[in-house]
This record gives sequence, structure tokens and C-alpha cells, in this order.
Amino acid sequence: MENTMHTPGPWKISSCSDGREIVSHTCGITFPIADVADGLGKANGSQEAKANARLIASAPDLLAICKE
Repeated sequence: MENTMHTPGPWKISSCSDGREIVSHTCGITFPIADVADGLGKANGSQEAKANARLIASAPDLLAICKE
């Protein structure tokens, strides 16, 4: 697990006008990490898509806790 490479946190969530949620990292410029729709593949701003985006965005913090 020590050799795992990933985009460092924090990751943030942005809502798009078409209902998609974008998880990204910013360090001078913004790097998209995930484009999240609901479980049916629809980009409709659903609560499911928002919850999935929150879960993905918390990954760096969850990894840090696991390493403790």
C-alpha cells in the first residue's frame, strides 16, 4: 500500500448545469478525477449521484485513516 500513487487531496465536488457531479483536484489548474451520474447512468442531479460524488471525494481522507 505504501507504493500506491494517487492524486492527493483535498478533492472537491462541482455540480454541472446538466446534473452531473464532477470530483476534481486543484493545484493551480483543475484536474477532473470523476464524472458522476446516478446508478442508471443518467446525469440528472439525483441524490444518488451527489452521494456517490461525496464518497469519491472523501477517498484521500479515508486512505489516510486506513494508513493510521
